[in-house]
Amino acid sequence: MLTSMTEATEYLPAVYLLNMSHLDTDVVRKYVHDRWIDFDGLLAARGWSTTEELVIRAAQSIWSGKRECGIGEACLERLSDHHFRTILEAMAMRRNMQITFLPTTEEPAQTS
Repeated sequence: MLTSMTEATEYLPAVYLLNMSHLDTDVVRKYVHDRWIDFDGLLAARGWSTTEELVIRAAQSIWSGKRECGIGEACLERLSDHHFRTILEAMAMRRNMQITFLPTTEEPAQTS
């Protein structure tokens, strides 16, 4: 599915998620263009891990607004904290929101 950019509110969070998720940047670069993203081509480009495929489908959901990947799937999948946080950040960007993560007992608070 070649998807044309309708608004930056869909495009930028999807590109952010793809770029910040440590996917193979050489492969991603071939399918992410200035005004559109070829998600079908990207998914078929190589044998992605379960996590990588979920991240790509999450970016596609953020882009299209369709249920390519639901929040429940992202919550239930064994994602690293980095991947989970990046998906949440992209979702917030899509809604034109900013989120702040509070430290947990496993994460020491940062001091300046």
